[in-house]
Amino acid sequence: MNSPLAAANVAHLRREEEPATSASAQEQTQYNFDRDSAHRTSARLLPQIFQSMFERFKKTDGGQLYIDHEEENVRSALVGISEFEGTMTFNHGLHICENFSAPKGTIKAPGQTVIIAEGAVVYARIECKKLYNLGQFEGDAKVSDLVLNYGSMAGDISYGSLESAGAIRGKITPFTA
Repeated sequence: MNSPLAAANVAHLRREEEPATSASAQEQTQYNFDRDSAHRTSARLLPQIFQSMFERFKKTDGGQLYIDHEEENVRSALVGISEFEGTMTFNHGLHICENFSAPKGTIKAPGQTVIIAEGAVVYARIECKKLYNLGQFEGDAKVSDLVLNYGSMAGDISYGSLESAGAIRGKITPFTA
């Protein structure tokens, strides 16, 4: 390796299918920068992260991922462009299918799941057990269990656990009852 960066310890991990070199064990554990890896960063844990996230979804025979409404106890849907003030309380899960604006309103689904559909834009305060965000959410969310975000979120988000492959802006804090 003739590169001046060859000695730098950088996160390049040899792929399993690449044969090990005859370097010493110490050299093999130091992931050295080389000419071939100069323009890439190892993401060896990425498949495991995505596997964990995708396990939360069901899959049709055709390979389409979906959230099982039966399993999540989703019994209501907000369809169409809606505006609302006040508090809406659900004793079961809720699927928000399209745009919903309640900047002064609250959606409460204690112990239940709220799903924001892909393409939906939601401005509201949400209190629930699980929040699946596939769209765009702006507001405050108090989620006692899981926030799964594949869309974009902005606001104060408190969570029991958080998995995100989307964008989050704002204050993010662990849930406290």
